[in-house]
Order: sequence, then structure tokens, then C-alpha cells
Amino acid sequence: MTEQDTLSSAAIEADDGLLFALESGGIGTWHYLGADRTFRLSDRARRLMGSARGQVSLEEFLGLAHPDCRKEIESAFPRI
Repeated sequence: MTEQDTLSSAAIEADDGLLFALESGGIGTWHYLGADRTFRLSDRARRLMGSARGQVSLEEFLGLAHPDCRKEIESAFPRI
């Protein structure tokens, strides 16, 4: 087994572990796409947040976020 094979195997195991943790915890994920200032929601995040769409603007994301989280989100992703 080469070093590349070992690294690939370790990366797959880490991905599997992360997926298991996300699914077990009922957690959704999102990614900020800076180029167009939108958020891409995982299927679970979309369901948890009540969004029909998988990609939303900052304004939409703020509207979907829990009220207790909005101030922190606004400071992390300021409107331009």
C-alpha cells in the first residue's frame, strides 16, 4: 500500500465518520458561496430550516435562521 493509498483510505474513513455524526445528531450543514453571496444548504439543513430551495441569499438565510442566531450571522456576513 502506497502513502497515497493510506491517505485516501484515511480521508474516506474521516468522511464516513463525519457523515455518521451529522446523521446521528440530526444536524444540517451549509456552505457560504462568497462569489455570489449565497448559502448552499444540505438537504437536512433545508428541511430543518424550512426552505424549499437548496441555495438562498443572505437575506433569505437570515429569515430562516433561529432568531437567537441572526445577530451573530449578520456580524459574520455583513451586508454590502
